[in-house]
Amino acid sequence: MYSFTEYLSIKFLLNSISVLVLKTVNAVFELIILYLTYSEKIKLVIAWTNFNNVSVFNKVLVFIFIGDNHERFFLWLNAIFSVNISLFMNKFLLSLVFLLIITSCQQQPQQIVYSASQEEAILDNMITRRSIRKYTNQQVAKEDLYKIMKSAMYAPSANNKQPWQVRVIQNQDILEEINRRFIDWAKGRTLNGHTGRYNEPNFSIIHGAPSLVIIARDKNNPYSAMDCGIILQNILLSAHALNLGTCPLGAMAPSMNVEENKDLLQLLNIPEGYEVAVNVALGYPDEQPQVPKRYAEQLKIIE
Repeated sequence: MYSFTEYLSIKFLLNSISVLVLKTVNAVFELIILYLTYSEKIKLVIAWTNFNNVSVFNKVLVFIFIGDNHERFFLWLNAIFSVNISLFMNKFLLSLVFLLIITSCQQQPQQIVYSASQEEAILDNMITRRSIRKYTNQQVAKEDLYKIMKSAMYAPSANNKQPWQVRVIQNQDILEEINRRFIDWAKGRTLNGHTGRYNEPNFSIIHGAPSLVIIARDKNNPYSAMDCGIILQNILLSAHALNLGTCPLGAMAPSMNVEENKDLLQLLNIPEGYEVAVNVALGYPDEQPQVPKRYAEQLKIIE
């Protein structure tokens, strides 16, 4: 990709060429004046005025100005061609600069080759991530949030439709309202695990995390659920790389999609046609969970 300095150098070179062209044109005009007869000069003026649709009044002004004066004819000839050439060169310069920008943007990115230590760090980040269900009160810094959101933005999706809407909530009043709405929704339902304890004092559907990530999907896109799962993993791994803890919250999504909680989605500016797919508790870990059992037999390579 071209640097700003390179663009300036190219523009300076083209401007120099433009000046050289104008000087050459002036020299040619001086020769024309010497060898053209008066009647030939008049024919040239008439041809130019007709080609440019000059009004009769302006034609008369041109003839009055030129008369039979060779110097005035030269001034007129030089002026019209200099203006036309300057306009042409400016358009040419703009077109060339635009072409250079487009070409530089379309250059293939260089392939990143990771060293052994970098490969190990990336794989280790995937393997050591844990779901965190206990957090400190420390809020996630905006700088870290931006890094996580940038990682989320680059998640792949079917046909690059990016059929998601992502919101990060740090407003404690909104978080408390979401928690209250979940408890109201859960009453009378049989729920498993942590969500089944919704009637306990100080219950928090987000495990007391200071931040909540909401991922909504486009209901009209048949691949949006899968795509939201991919962007979810980018969020989980990038947060872990920043020493932050996360916990996917699948059971919370249905409570946010019921009609009586539609105002919550409107409050979060989630467009019509979208529904919450999954949520993520986010914050600084206050626990170090053990590695749960993994089932290697469920993964097979077919040769």
